Amino acid sequence: MSLSGISPSDPVPSTRRELIFAAGPSSGVASDRPVLLWGNKTATGSQTLDVFDPTDPVTDDQNAQDRFGLRSELYLEYRKYSAIDSGATIYAIAVSPSAGVASSVPITVTNVSTANTVAEITVLGQKVEATIETGFTVEQSANAIAAAINAADGGRLPVTATVGVGPGFLIAVAAANLGPSGDHIIGATATRGVRVLMVGTNVQTVAKTVGTFVTGTITVDATAAIASAALQEAYYHVMPWHTVGDGAAVNRGDKYVIAATDNQIGEWEEMIDAQALPINGKEQVGFLGLVDTQANRTVVATAINNPRVYFFSAENSDWTPGMIAAHCGALVRRAMIAHPGENMDSVEVQVPRPYVAGDKPTATEIRADLNNGVSPLNWLASGQGQIVRFVTSRSKNSGGSQDYRARDGHITSVVDFFWNLAKQRWESQKQPFLAHELAEGAHELGCIWIAR
Repeated sequence: MSLSGISPSDPVPSTRRELIFAAGPSSGVASDRPVLLWGNKTATGSQTLDVFDPTDPVTDDQNAQDRFGLRSELYLEYRKYSAIDSGATIYAIAVSPSAGVASSVPITVTNVSTANTVAEITVLGQKVEATIETGFTVEQSANAIAAAINAADGGRLPVTATVGVGPGFLIAVAAANLGPSGDHIIGATATRGVRVLMVGTNVQTVAKTVGTFVTGTITVDATAAIASAALQEAYYHVMPWHTVGDGAAVNRGDKYVIAATDNQIGEWEEMIDAQALPINGKEQVGFLGLVDTQANRTVVATAINNPRVYFFSAENSDWTPGMIAAHCGALVRRAMIAHPGENMDSVEVQVPRPYVAGDKPTATEIRADLNNGVSPLNWLASGQGQIVRFVTSRSKNSGGSQDYRARDGHITSVVDFFWNLAKQRWESQKQPFLAHELAEGAHELGCIWIAR
């Protein structure tokens, strides 16, 4: 081995070193680190179900609309992700839909309007306004509200509104995708999910009739999609699942079971682990959002306990778990594609502050999240949200004791980056033949790699 300024034939023994700065790659990670979005499409989307095609990335917003459907879970994720990290190569896998019913709730309008005012409906934290005029009957106001909901955001809200006759006039607001995932969007209480308000003074009233909330039924079975994903590779996975209910009335036991055959989180995580083994050699990680209580977040994260899986928490957020995962995951990839060890602690997020003040995490809850493998979001007095600390979900060793050697969120990225760098250098230098160490004085041959 030769060092600068020292002849390799110098006979004088010595111990010396040469430190070389900026010798490694100068442009971040060596690969593109593509993204795979998971979720449901709607019936209008053309995407083939349960297939991850690595030759067919999403090209732009219109392509996403055509493939997933305007009101779909997948399109919501795409919009949140691409708004932050537009340079990523994005793929999607449309999971087979639930065989159950969609979550829904009626909005009731009563009395004739006595003022020119506005009915305000909030969906996913986005306010929708319907103009209500003096003299409007309940039917006229119900039609105005339903039309406003259906037209909001260019028809992109993940709900539909249908007017029907009931006590007063009812507007049935239903999730666009079937199954329990819509429970969080619709909400089983007046302050969760969809919220309604008649602005100003008016004898006419508008109210969310939570007593007749309909919970979505039959969870999505992603087994076929997971099997397809196992045949391919994408570094970052954005997941819509969270195992959360919306109030005691709709919490179901199957939503808290994390297992290798649970058809969702546990089964997907088993696939990620299996594909990371030396026989497969695929480096992949996943992002998920948690919107449940701190205690239930701990149940989910400690069941996964994997340095390749990241959870971001925002209790009872207006955003869906998939939206949270997509937004935070985009922030992470955008930073780590430039520097694989980027510090994501205190990075600002656009996730809205919880509507109910009590859902903002306390210091005790933040500490519990971090100690159990969850990256909590918190909000400053100004309303600005941030990632308190970016951690992996790995918080316990194989014996079940706390073990934080792989807690910092950048560790997995750095390890994967180092391996890919080492692999590239090996691939560029390796020779077609291998030989034992040559005898002293023998000439090395260019086509032989010498084992030492």
